[in-house]
Amino acid sequence: MHEIQFEVVNNVTKEFFVIPEDGSAMYLKFETAFKIDESITLRTRRTKNEEGQVIQKEPMEVADVVNLQTGEEGRLIGNSVIKSELRNNYPSDSYVGKYFEFKQGEKRKSKDGNTYRAFKIVEIKLKSGANNETAGTKTSVKK
Repeated sequence: MHEIQFEVVNNVTKEFFVIPEDGSAMYLKFETAFKIDESITLRTRRTKNEEGQVIQKEPMEVADVVNLQTGEEGRLIGNSVIKSELRNNYPSDSYVGKYFEFKQGEKRKSKDGNTYRAFKIVEIKLKSGANNETAGTKTSVKK
């Protein structure tokens, strides 16, 4: 039987990555900046506050990322904490092309009573001699 050889050109559909809630690290490289997800036709999301009142939320923003541990391409939903930290520390979306370690912290309550999670975000770099992340290539990440 003849073996077919190919290489991935573009992942048309991408998984959504979720930073683990158990505090373990996820290592990501940003391919794009956070932007409104055009695949969602509804531009404004609705949710309920603790009193049960319907409130409008800002449209969901996502970024294309690469999981440095698996080489898999995916998307990261930009919650308000992650977006504000990256945008405050990396003006003009200069976090794109950079590598980060993300750890999700414990649940906390804000001054207005809303629940949120703290995040630890650390910029990292690949050690010299490490493989570049490409489709199908696993990149070793060591602390």
